[in-house]
Amino acid sequence: MNHSDSKLAPRDGFTLVEVVVAMMILSVVMVSLAGLTFQTAQRAISSQGIDQRQAVMMQQANMLAAVPYDSLGNYTGCTTVTTPFAYTRCVTMTTPVTDVRRMTVIVTPTMNNKWAPDTMQVEKSKKPVNPLNMT
Repeated sequence: MNHSDSKLAPRDGFTLVEVVVAMMILSVVMVSLAGLTFQTAQRAISSQGIDQRQAVMMQQANMLAAVPYDSLGNYTGCTTVTTPFAYTRCVTMTTPVTDVRRMTVIVTPTMNNKWAPDTMQVEKSKKPVNPLNMT
């Protein structure tokens, strides 16, 4: 028998140990990616809520700016909106000086554990204000 004939032929494929090591490496990578994906999703949800809350605040500011001075009292009180962004809006009115009304708007998202309430104040005077201070 020839000495070169006694060598084993090269094997094709992987050993069981190689497969197990590859699976462990793959599982570590997948768990890391899953954690990053979860964090990214949480941040996206938080950002979405903040954006929606700011959109509601802008909508309220525009609405109060369009309402005549004498009708502002009709918009006080609390209202709950359920779709598409669920929140409670409370509007109060004060008169800090004569012919000036201060409207305070508080928007509280119903998902209180995720998004904080937001507050804004809009002042409106009975007399028109000339932005250029011209008479």
